[in-house]
Amino acid sequence: MSSTTAAAGDDKFSRLPEIAKPVSYDIHITPCLKTFKCKGIETIVVDVTTSTDFLKLHSSEIDINSIQVKLADGSELKGVTFELDRKWMTLTIIFPQKIETQKVNLLIDFVAEHNNKMRGFYQSVYKGNDGTEKKLVKLFL
Repeated sequence: MSSTTAAAGDDKFSRLPEIAKPVSYDIHITPCLKTFKCKGIETIVVDVTTSTDFLKLHSSEIDINSIQVKLADGSELKGVTFELDRKWMTLTIIFPQKIETQKVNLLIDFVAEHNNKMRGFYQSVYKGNDGTEKKLVKLFL
């Protein structure tokens, strides 16, 4: 699997293509309050409604370690690559050939930083009543 971080390629915003619909999300996140980074594994079941050689998803402020694509017959699609577009906050998963309409599982292994922008996986540091430093993380959906 290879990846690239796309430069600010398109100067125009475009909606996600309507070639697939998410069915379910299963997300496991392990936060670290010392580094304010988290490791995550996500499985997204996607109903591919049009034959395609890519899927495009929203993605913001995460680094992808790997992506696996499991087809409806249980086989893994080999040769999958991906591109992150940080300007438009999208992730494009590129298949080596077109796949037909079916439900696929996307298994995404990622690392993210807890931000302080009141979105996503938010982090905060504050002083408790006793003056000690406290840390917290909160997931905004």
